[in-house]
Amino acid sequence: MLSIPALSQGGTMMAFVGDKDGLMELRKLVQEFGYLEPFKGEAEDHFIDMDLFNRLREAITAKPGLLQNRLKTELDFSDGRKISRLVAYLDKAGEIRRAKSGNTYALFMQGGDMPDAAAATIYSEPTMPGSHRHEKRSAKAREIGLGNVKFVPLPPSPPGWDHSLDLPQSVEDFEDPQGAWAQISVEKIKQESRPDPAFRKHYTTARGSISFDDLAKSQASLGKAGAVAFSDTAGRMGTPSAFVRDVAWISTHPDGEGFASRSKSGVLTVYDGDLDVDFETDLGLAPEVIANAARLDHEVTTAGLRCIALTPDRSQYMFTHIDEAWCISRDGKMVWGVRVPENEPRTVDLGSVRVGTSPQISDALKTMSLEMPVSHEMIRKRYRELARKSHPDINRGGEEFMKELNGSYELLTGIDPSKLEGNNAVSDAGVEFTFTMTYAGYPDRISEIAFSGSGDAALLATSSGRVIRVDGQGIPEVVYEIGAYPHRIIETESYLYEPRRVCRRLNCLSYAAISDRSIAA
Repeated sequence: MLSIPALSQGGTMMAFVGDKDGLMELRKLVQEFGYLEPFKGEAEDHFIDMDLFNRLREAITAKPGLLQNRLKTELDFSDGRKISRLVAYLDKAGEIRRAKSGNTYALFMQGGDMPDAAAATIYSEPTMPGSHRHEKRSAKAREIGLGNVKFVPLPPSPPGWDHSLDLPQSVEDFEDPQGAWAQISVEKIKQESRPDPAFRKHYTTARGSISFDDLAKSQASLGKAGAVAFSDTAGRMGTPSAFVRDVAWISTHPDGEGFASRSKSGVLTVYDGDLDVDFETDLGLAPEVIANAARLDHEVTTAGLRCIALTPDRSQYMFTHIDEAWCISRDGKMVWGVRVPENEPRTVDLGSVRVGTSPQISDALKTMSLEMPVSHEMIRKRYRELARKSHPDINRGGEEFMKELNGSYELLTGIDPSKLEGNNAVSDAGVEFTFTMTYAGYPDRISEIAFSGSGDAALLATSSGRVIRVDGQGIPEVVYEIGAYPHRIIETESYLYEPRRVCRRLNCLSYAAISDRSIAA
């Protein structure tokens, strides 16, 4: 199913600011185009959101300290999930403050009176640490040239799971209807022994695993930005420790100890194996960040900060700013810096549609008699021209070419042709779509990074669907063409793993495993 952020998030933002005229225009747009029929209900829901936003403000103003779990009764509104979502909007916008109170939150308007006990449960960022860097001026990042680098194309990810699965219904907590298990012993974990679900992110390290409460929902997070706990190889979890700062990005190394985090304000905090702070530095003050922001005309330097990574021994760290990656020693000396190539005209996968590797894209262009560079309109126009000539209703024997044409169109645009205008995929009615195309001349963002299993090399994944491996001096060694937006990279001594696609329905990941001996999707 198509997802249109302008209708969902955009509509919610109009409801948040009370833009009734904007919501009326949105409703009119949805009613005017038949292919937007599935979004009519969502467009109407935004008017409910606008009313609820106002009622929430009035209720919290009238009753400071109102508990969030009482809002359904207070507002006489049954959809608690919608209420929680709108409260989160108010919180992120700084209109309200949420103070932890048992298993819920006490709500206060920003600037209003708040008891000291409630204020103590709300995290406030400590003093900025300054920078530990030695260099005052930025060195020039080495521009990665891919002309003489080995390319390893990987097969494309499978199409998204867009159909429901018929799974057998179970009555017991665990059933084995096919008898696949030789012995089954089902025992319920005692309440006091159950893991705290607030620790929702788990990463494997050399001595066990680290679990993170990044949403600050555990008791250990009271008044803090979150908490972290270490579990040994037997699964025994130690006493949780609170973060010293909020966490916008987390990095661990599977062959190392400890972890690193980046705060929203751009502070890198490195924790040791005992989960104590090892060192901190303000990445926003790094000369490389300041120089790259100026190069790209970014007024807010920290806005381009994204990834961080640690070597196994924590002797070096890496961070990225838009299209540049920099490796720094723990004592603040620059080791190397690189800039990835600009985007080429190609299609990429942003996590919800199928794309292919460069050779497949070339074949698709050949099928449609097109050459790079192409525009959205050129692709759509050529598709309609060829579809009219080859459609089975007009040209008998054109079924095979139509299949190939549809596949090529889907690959190049990310949208199934059958969804253009109902069942009439060759209609001339004007319809505008947003495609997942990129064009030459724009910076290619680095979306994920990692140090190698031994820490003597690094891996840079870009939003255009490449994983670039560089050596200890930042010189490229090999490029993996994955044809998909990379979510995370994990490399041990033998294999590199790159999650290709998230299957939210099954809560699992499809991985590409890469080694010198084999490539498997």
